[in-house]
Amino acid sequence: MTSSYKSIPVLTEDTVYSSWKKEIAFWKHATNVDPKKRAHTVILAMSGKPRTVAVQLNPETLAVEGGLELLVKEMDKLFLKDNTQQLFCAIDAFEKFKR
Repeated sequence: MTSSYKSIPVLTEDTVYSSWKKEIAFWKHATNVDPKKRAHTVILAMSGKPRTVAVQLNPETLAVEGGLELLVKEMDKLFLKDNTQQLFCAIDAFEKFKR
């Protein structure tokens, strides 16, 4: 089975977490990576703080059909911002936008 490593959404310290989470939802349905290996594949594509956090999770716990969902839930605890903070970040990004 061929895997789509080039199309894995990458989470770094500079990535907007909500955008990454949406991309993961699309990737999950488009990839041919074995569902039991998806969480591990995504973790190996991460870098910086997200990867440091993710590699602390138990690999055996993630080696199941819903492992990717478990990974996302754990990442939500640290990186998902509340609505006020999300609004501020969106406004800040808009104000910094340049053509």
